[in-house]
Amino acid sequence: DNERPLPKTSGAWQAKGTGGNIMIRERMQVLYHHDGAIDEYMALVLLATMDTVELTGTVIINADCVDGPAMDTNWKLQGFLGLEAMPVGLSAATGWNPFPWEYRSDCVRQGEVEILRPFPINAAWPPFPDGEAVTRQVLADALKAGRTVTVLVNSPLKALQMVLAREPE
Repeated sequence: DNERPLPKTSGAWQAKGTGGNIMIRERMQVLYHHDGAIDEYMALVLLATMDTVELTGTVIINADCVDGPAMDTNWKLQGFLGLEAMPVGLSAATGWNPFPWEYRSDCVRQGEVEILRPFPINAAWPPFPDGEAVTRQVLADALKAGRTVTVLVNSPLKALQMVLAREPE
């Protein structure tokens, strides 16, 4: 079979085209904004394992979670996925928090699942990296390189709105 992914660090992926030819395509660069609930963590795992996606960063929005434990869980999950070098930040934006405390505190239990136990929390935190700075840097890097970046927002749009209101270009 001629179909095989290139290493994630290459920025490209291969697919079998018409006539069995190999086509090289650039990976879709994705900046992922989420609010630290189980569905967002599972989406992070899926994004990290897709051959066609290159994650450029994650930003946690304190909406359906508790911000500190959500950041710790995200960090441990990035360690499990081999994405320790990928920037992660906590947004200053907050959501309305429509869910009960028991639901919002699930991020604590999610960070304690057995498979994540070997991965420590980030010893340099708190304070947490600035989520808006992560967003600005990823977007600036993409503009400078002439690349497109997809901002996948699985949370309130407030964090992205804050960045774009300050720097619309």
